[in-house]
Amino acid sequence: MLVTTVGPFFGQTGVVDGIYRIGRNGEATPVADIGAWSIAHPPPTRFFVGSGLQYSMEPYGGGFLVADGHHNRVLWVSRHGFITPLIQFGNDVPTGLDTRGRRILVGQAGPVPHSPDAGRVLTFTPGAAATEVARGAPLVTDVELGPHGLYALSQGIWTLDPTNPDNEGQPASPNTGALMRVNPRGGVDRIAGPLDRPTSVDFMGRSAYVVTLTGKCCGSGEEPRSPRPRRRPGRSRVSAVSRRPRSRRRGGPARPPRRTACRTGTPPPSRRRSPASRRSCWCCPGL
Repeated sequence: MLVTTVGPFFGQTGVVDGIYRIGRNGEATPVADIGAWSIAHPPPTRFFVGSGLQYSMEPYGGGFLVADGHHNRVLWVSRHGFITPLIQFGNDVPTGLDTRGRRILVGQAGPVPHSPDAGRVLTFTPGAAATEVARGAPLVTDVELGPHGLYALSQGIWTLDPTNPDNEGQPASPNTGALMRVNPRGGVDRIAGPLDRPTSVDFMGRSAYVVTLTGKCCGSGEEPRSPRPRRRPGRSRVSAVSRRPRSRRRGGPARPPRRTACRTGTPPPSRRRSPASRRSCWCCPGL
């Protein structure tokens, strides 16, 4: 469990700002004091909360990834409390996390006033620079690989006065959020909305479940399924494993199976694109 904005910096002595382990009896045991580590290792970017603001956590490499939206970096935390920074951003406000193998996906809300062009989805591996996957979602709060590709959760339009420092960290306007899907052009398409200041999203099967700032959880509904071809009467079913591929001509080589989706479940890139771009998925470069 990730706990933030608590601890000595906020006048709470003896309270750990970081990761807790929940035992079977319901007792919480601190594992990593990220707040104390952040105070001892300040970031190069501007900040006013010494302990940072840990926004999200994701299992990775036998430990956990933690995105610090205030110190603009992603940390790796072991199960024994060891903390090391993986990547440092500028004033980009990293938020939600997801992983696919060694590759890490991170959303960025962008600096105030959180314009749509600043809302981005990036991907990187430890020790390498981040690559932009898509942009155009205002105030991105989460990213998630779903049944039909890569999704970004937009909290909505931010309309407060950007010159007032007290407005930093304030949420978007109510009922302006949306669930969006990354498209092959490096942009995003709206899938569901409006949503009331959503903060995180997860998929179960073909449905997306969104948690909002008010504590409510709502499902975005199922996307339409492709119709299955009807089986001819009197014809037995043949397993896809036992069926042999047909050849183009008698005695000729067998036709390779047609690629219909990449390993992340997304449609393949257009055949008109260069061969180099066809080797990787457009939603997760390098996978």
